Amino acid sequence: MTCPSRLELSAYIDGELDQGALAAHLTACQHCQRIIVTYQALDALLAPPGSTSSGLAAAVRQRAGRQRRRVLAALAGAALIGLLAWPLASRALAAHFFQRSLAAAQTITFRATEQVEVPYLDLRPLTQEVGSLRDELALPAELALRNYRFALSGISWTAGRLAWVITARPRHARSPWYRLWLDVATGLRLASETFAADGALSERRSLLAFSQLPQPGPALQLDWLSGPALPPPVLPSYLPPGYELLETRWVRLGSSYRATVTFSDGFNLLTLFIRQAPLWQEERSSAGPVQRLVRGGFELVLIGDLDQTELSRILDSVQLTPVGTVSNTG
Repeated sequence: MTCPSRLELSAYIDGELDQGALAAHLTACQHCQRIIVTYQALDALLAPPGSTSSGLAAAVRQRAGRQRRRVLAALAGAALIGLLAWPLASRALAAHFFQRSLAAAQTITFRATEQVEVPYLDLRPLTQEVGSLRDELALPAELALRNYRFALSGISWTAGRLAWVITARPRHARSPWYRLWLDVATGLRLASETFAADGALSERRSLLAFSQLPQPGPALQLDWLSGPALPPPVLPSYLPPGYELLETRWVRLGSSYRATVTFSDGFNLLTLFIRQAPLWQEERSSAGPVQRLVRGGFELVLIGDLDQTELSRILDSVQLTPVGTVSNTG
């Protein structure tokens, strides 16, 4: 099959042509893939502020945007459109699609088979069933944009779907960096790679199969506790640059309680678990992104993609008080 014209590809992404007729060609033709994704980049660049609203006004704006894009498609070759779109779109679009992926994780219902590789554990890749993430903590996009530099590095086929490839590099030293594959159609994260500050790959996640569900499923219900009867958990006095407190929670573990404190730089999560322990003698252990400290009748476990030196510094800054008088030290 010969490649369709630029105007035909523009009509295809507007849903005005039979989607099945070009599907096989688009799956195999990287040239047409790039044109389609470039047109979508132009749509985002040409969209006026407030274009995400619904109703008649939004429909008029979308139609006007399509017309402007088709004029460019008719007057310019794909190479010229690529020259226009890619340099302008790299940073702005990468940040835009990252924010879209955060929203998609909280609103789109799906089921998928995911493969997880953790190189430092030297284990076989783990395959697991995953689904909607609405029960997970929603990260503030503005925090990530403040602490990371985003760039659009290309497009790729992942899990049988077209995906933007985006890199997120930290503005602060000693933080990990990331490579993401975000579904062009929905914004969902199809794959990701996490790299330590020294550049070593620490984790790779990829969806092997993906299906979007028509109806949202029930959100996960956890036995979280809150209220004046429980004191606020103790907080570390040191955090790496860019990290902020997101939330503190208490969870019931049988007859006892465990505090969960979450920090983030908008991308990477640091989770501190605190509970009373029967041991008073100090113990310390670590493995990969996990460090454990027992001191003064408390057990602290810190999980995060930072090196062991930083994890130790955070744990050591927690000013533990005697059991029953836990306080927030800020």
